[in-house]
Amino acid sequence: MARWALGLASKRTDAEFQLVDLRDFPLPHLDEVMPPSFGQYQNEHTRQWAQEVASFDGFVIVTPEYNHSTSGVLKNALDYLFAEWNNKAVGFISYGAHGGVRAVEHLRVMAGELMMADVRAQVVLNFATEPPPLPWSLLIMV
Repeated sequence: MARWALGLASKRTDAEFQLVDLRDFPLPHLDEVMPPSFGQYQNEHTRQWAQEVASFDGFVIVTPEYNHSTSGVLKNALDYLFAEWNNKAVGFISYGAHGGVRAVEHLRVMAGELMMADVRAQVVLNFATEPPPLPWSLLIMV
């Protein structure tokens, strides 16, 4: 799904896009001593994730819906950081039996707490009658 979105986005000439797959950033369940808002990261995996996220100007999050929400892996990746998400735009592409709309509903609340500016419109792909896509990824827009 994210590769499809990247293919469409890459047709634009006024921005650069990069796919960031959370499988490339294996973050354990949040294991930092200090809250992310302090920005005092103790672990190397957190510092690498923070550097990656901080390097982008905006984000398009591609998410499935699980149990009326997003995946635990995505939630954990968002929870790891704070300042690196602040004052950046975020849009959503969701998919699932009901189009993933409930996952995005939860992500919008999280984005507000992370001081991100979410785009009201979202891409909703209903797979009630189609086979599910490949595992989710995170698409980051620069």
